[in-house]
Amino acid sequence: MFGKKVVCIDGSLGKGNLGDEALLGSFVSEHREDFTDFYAICSGSFGRPRSEVGRLDSPLLFSGWRSFRGRSEKASAKRDWLNEVGASAVHACLGGLFVGDIFVDLRAQMFELTRSIGWRRCYYFGDFYPCCRRTRRLKELFRLLNDVDAWVGVRSQEAADLMFDRGFRGNINVGVDPVLYAQCSNAESLLKRRDEAQEFAALIPSYKAVDDQAVKRWWCNAVHQVEKVGLQIRWCIFDEMFDVAAASEISMACGKSEEQFQGSLCFGEHALRTVERAAICFSERYHGSIFPMAAGVPTVTHGWNEKIRRLFQLLELDAWCVQDQRDEVKSKVRLNELIKQALSNQWHPNVRLLKTELASHRQALACFRTWQCGR
Repeated sequence: MFGKKVVCIDGSLGKGNLGDEALLGSFVSEHREDFTDFYAICSGSFGRPRSEVGRLDSPLLFSGWRSFRGRSEKASAKRDWLNEVGASAVHACLGGLFVGDIFVDLRAQMFELTRSIGWRRCYYFGDFYPCCRRTRRLKELFRLLNDVDAWVGVRSQEAADLMFDRGFRGNINVGVDPVLYAQCSNAESLLKRRDEAQEFAALIPSYKAVDDQAVKRWWCNAVHQVEKVGLQIRWCIFDEMFDVAAASEISMACGKSEEQFQGSLCFGEHALRTVERAAICFSERYHGSIFPMAAGVPTVTHGWNEKIRRLFQLLELDAWCVQDQRDEVKSKVRLNELIKQALSNQWHPNVRLLKTELASHRQALACFRTWQCGR
């Protein structure tokens, strides 16, 4: 072990995003013996940090190395911040996405700053989307990650192949999502029910239901089919900043009162416990799909998101990824069929494939530990 280590996570950490909080928790649990200290780099409100994770408020984090110089109050604050952490830290970007120009640009700025400070750089089991273009900024980002002081891990071989196709020439470690690994690596029975199914369906929407009418229509169909078989509705919110509005719009479109909607909302740990006891789960969130599936709960998704589709393909659950069809009658019939299969225990993920991927993840973690001890 050497010096202090910094954990940097993309997303609304401390603002009610259960997926980002789970990523941070899985990193800390996995590497508790590998690092001396854990910090989260924050801007704005961080909420309630985990007890073992410190907070680093970095003013104007993306403004570059030069902003540490001079006699101004801001420059002094940034030097104090750097002195608190030390110059031998590891900057671990948890679960970020290479998905579009703005995301690539922000990550390039972050890695450029931490390289200039002297921190080692780690892209910790993130993802890469086909829509990420071969741009000058992406080339610069790859340059920052393609050296001995950087470690790169992704969640799938498909993501690694896309990075190579876009010009990355370094070593890429392939594993699974850290939350999926944490949920399944020590489970006695993989993807089997932990709790008895209750008489309700867990619904995990995202902002997409607000922006896309086709997605909203899909959710309305799901609600109607759930109620058709006599199950109650539980809205499980995985991102408090965005998903409450989406759930509210869907609920209103289905003719529910505000009182009925408010009575069916679940947040935080209550949402996680609710998901694990559901008879079936409908999810538009990536980690909102991992938690129920790890608990053996049959899960259906719309599949608009690339990383969610990859997750379902990993477990050979493509049939449970139901995109909205032009023929709405067929869409309703398909959703009804999946609900009936779930209630009759006909949900069969490929556990053998998952075991293979978990083994690959363990190998990637071994490489990570070798790398982080190499300075």
